[in-house]
Amino acid sequence: MNTGVPRGSILSPILYNIFAADQPITLNISVANYADDKVIISMNGNPLIASENLQTHLDLTENWYNK
Repeated sequence: MNTGVPRGSILSPILYNIFAADQPITLNISVANYADDKVIISMNGNPLIASENLQTHLDLTENWYNK
């Protein structure tokens, strides 16, 4: 069965951006997307707070992916 959009199609990035437009946003977290890669960065002078912020964002992201 062939489904989806062909690789390299001009629609692929547009459709992905529509799909991902409502992903969670969290204070003190930077998210960078490039193609099908994602970088999530948490910066704080206290590594424990940075880790807690990152875990909170990852939990929200997991819920978003499972909806």
